[in-house]
Amino acid sequence: MPAAHDLELARLRDMTPAEKFAAAHSLWQTAWDLKAAGVRWLHPDWTEPQVLAEVRAIFGVWTG
Repeated sequence: MPAAHDLELARLRDMTPAEKFAAAHSLWQTAWDLKAAGVRWLHPDWTEPQVLAEVRAIFGVWTG
C-alpha cells in the first residue's frame, strides 16, 4: 500500500503547470489571510491599511 506521501508526490507530478500555480497561489493566499488575522488580533486598534502594510512588510512585498 503506497504511503500518503507517495500518493501526494504522484498527484503533484500529474498536475499541469497551471494547476501547480493555482495550488501555490492558494497556499500563499491562505498564509497571507492567516498572518493578517494574527496582526489584527495583536493590534485590534489598527486600521485595515495599517494591518495590510504590516502584512506586506512581513511578507517582503515591495510597495514602492
